[in-house]
Amino acid sequence: MDIPDLVQYPKARSGEYQKYTYEQISRVVKQWLFIRDTSHRELDREILGLDYKKSKGYEAMNVLHYLGLGPVFKGVFQGFELDIVIKEMSRNNQDFTNIIGYLQWEENNLDFKVCHNLILTGITRDNHFSKKLKESLKHDNGIVGIADVDLFRKEQAALKLLLFGTSAEIQCAICLRSFPIDLVELIHIKPRSHCSEPERLDLSAVMPVCRIGCDSFYKNNYLIVDNHGRISITTYKVLPDDLLSELKKLESNYCPYFSEATEEYFSYARQLSQPSGQLTFV
Repeated sequence: MDIPDLVQYPKARSGEYQKYTYEQISRVVKQWLFIRDTSHRELDREILGLDYKKSKGYEAMNVLHYLGLGPVFKGVFQGFELDIVIKEMSRNNQDFTNIIGYLQWEENNLDFKVCHNLILTGITRDNHFSKKLKESLKHDNGIVGIADVDLFRKEQAALKLLLFGTSAEIQCAICLRSFPIDLVELIHIKPRSHCSEPERLDLSAVMPVCRIGCDSFYKNNYLIVDNHGRISITTYKVLPDDLLSELKKLESNYCPYFSEATEEYFSYARQLSQPSGQLTFV
């Protein structure tokens, strides 16, 4: 593994570097080192929460320059495992202490790690995946800065691309109707907060549900998928007549995402949906 030389940038300003959080700097460093198809402007927008048209990428560039990471480092480790990169950096005669620290933070942050690995999976399948992901996030009208371009939203965009490509419409797994992609959320069959790292990376562990009702019905235990793959109304809840009427319209639909591979996830969700369970989909 060839590791480029760190570069001293006399004009890199510590004040601008220090105003960002450890998490933000870690994400900037990781994306710069492991994703070839990235840019300072993209880092400003997606991670630092800036209007890249005004910042022009200078903030992210300053952060990277302060650490000695110039253009030659962009995507230099794409395709390498993180632990191998850290090991090689620690053996290198240059001082990578700070950079190793930022990379090790990622190892302890599951959301960041999963999101990053999903993107790498996409890149290995499609050379244009990064570009498509950027377009997907760009056309999300709700995105204005770091508060919105969070890891969850980026993970959602990556999952949709991996599973459905650039399809304009997706069928809801509950009501079986098709909706524009922005009205569909990919939820984990087993609550996301309960999933291990391998489960979070398992593309069969998620299913699309519409945001006009089915997402809330499933997340809040009003509906479950039984052991035959049929949509069922949770029996222990006392439901208002109007709500019960709506749920009965969905009852007995066959969930197309039920299979031998996913039954374990659905079973886990059913167990948590019992009166003693506290089901939380995060």
